[in-house]
Amino acid sequence: MGLPIVNGAVPARTLILAGTPSGTVFAGIPKTTMAAGLLRWAAGGWGQAPTRHVIESYIEAAQKERRFLQPGDQVLIRVQQLGAIETVIEP
Repeated sequence: MGLPIVNGAVPARTLILAGTPSGTVFAGIPKTTMAAGLLRWAAGGWGQAPTRHVIESYIEAAQKERRFLQPGDQVLIRVQQLGAIETVIEP
């Protein structure tokens, strides 16, 4: 898709959506992670909803697998004729 060039320039307040890199789309919580969360709840975690235990189990597993952006990772977004924006993930 092209940019809306007016008089040789991109108009002010034009929103450019970059999307996400491949592999970053949330694909759901694996059944094994759901089971781990429900086991936590059943083992005495009744102070929180079972769904919270499932979500926390998912986040812990994702962090161990380094599935999220990590400190020091660089994200580069480049748009033809406009330039690039580089973001470094900080701790």
